[in-house]
Amino acid sequence: MIYAIVVAVICLVFAVQVGRDYQERRRPYQGIWTVALALSFAGAACYALAVALGSQWAFRLYYVFGALWVAPYMGLGSLFLVLPQPLARRVAAAVTAALVAATVPLFTAEIDPEAFAALAGSSGQGVFVPGAWLIGMILLNIFGTAAVVGVALYSAWRAYRHRSELGFMWGNLTIGLGFLILAMAGSVARWLPRWDGGFWVAMALGWIIAYVGFRIVTAAGEAKRQAAANAAAAQ
Repeated sequence: MIYAIVVAVICLVFAVQVGRDYQERRRPYQGIWTVALALSFAGAACYALAVALGSQWAFRLYYVFGALWVAPYMGLGSLFLVLPQPLARRVAAAVTAALVAATVPLFTAEIDPEAFAALAGSSGQGVFVPGAWLIGMILLNIFGTAAVVGVALYSAWRAYRHRSELGFMWGNLTIGLGFLILAMAGSVARWLPRWDGGFWVAMALGWIIAYVGFRIVTAAGEAKRQAAANAAAAQ
């Protein structure tokens, strides 16, 4: 449970910082990422409550907030960076509708009592009796991970072409690595159950790496804006 709490703390700090950036600059992707990070915080906190209190409702909320909604919304935030705004909004509406459709069954899905009793330290795979919702969850998580990692690699390539923006390149590569680790944690837990006990360790590592990448990109952006301000003042 300790690593779930670590994830909750990291995501809360991450959400606060991205939220402050959104308040200052009002970029849509920052607002969407803030929501996604807040959901990740809520999901990890609900998992900790489910383990501590034996609450099945807390577990359902963990699955909705953390396992279902986070990756697609992080992906949407990334798409708002590269797609025309009207197209990005249409994609966001479609993805949100799909998320709602996948969420509803989770509130009535049957829970395996033995699997729930053995929840502590695991990802929660196998606690819900599989249903049609699982296909939607897998597809939405693939979409979210592909969007985040794909845009991060694209942004890193663009920065590489402008050799003066290598901070952006390394930052985006680090963010992409962090989200690959997050995606692998869920995939390994689903397909290799015997490694499920390392799920939260991998999640904590992935979020730490993604946060470091965010800080690198933020520092590079601040340096670029400061250089532009100094150049303007010198004219």
